[in-house]
Amino acid sequence: TVYIMFELLKGELSFYYPYLSILPVPNSIVLWTDNELDSLQDSNLIFRAKNQRVVLRNAYQKSIYTLQQRYPTVIDSRYTYQLFLFSWFNIQARAFGKRLEWTAMVPFADCLNHSNIQTKYDYNLNQNNLFRLYSSGSNCYRKGDEVFNSYGRRPNDNLLLDYGFSILDNMWE
Repeated sequence: TVYIMFELLKGELSFYYPYLSILPVPNSIVLWTDNELDSLQDSNLIFRAKNQRVVLRNAYQKSIYTLQQRYPTVIDSRYTYQLFLFSWFNIQARAFGKRLEWTAMVPFADCLNHSNIQTKYDYNLNQNNLFRLYSSGSNCYRKGDEVFNSYGRRPNDNLLLDYGFSILDNMWE
């Protein structure tokens, strides 16, 4: 998260600027007001969202405070909580990593919408240094169809909390 913040603060001087400049402002119920959360009428989900706020505030304070003590000329007042949230939620919603040795942002692959389909991804198969995202089930795409990724078998409360959306008739509900 701090590295994404660092690169964002470089602006056009960042190698990653073309990618970072297209990232949308993330949407999460964690960012909703208490009144907006109360409209969900789900006490468990409301609790989880409010708890996540505390977790994020603590993560920001711990990481930024520690880094400011070590690197005061680099980590300065521009490393705001808002920038932290922007970076954190983009990583939360866009990063790949469960099947990799590390977590990675993968431009364009991270722009695919979610659907309950079977997909897999890998990296460096046969030492080719390539990221590959592919259908692993019976999904079939015709010319002009939208191609989807699967964020995993997630019920709507997880989708809403982690990605900012839910699915009507979600099969994992």
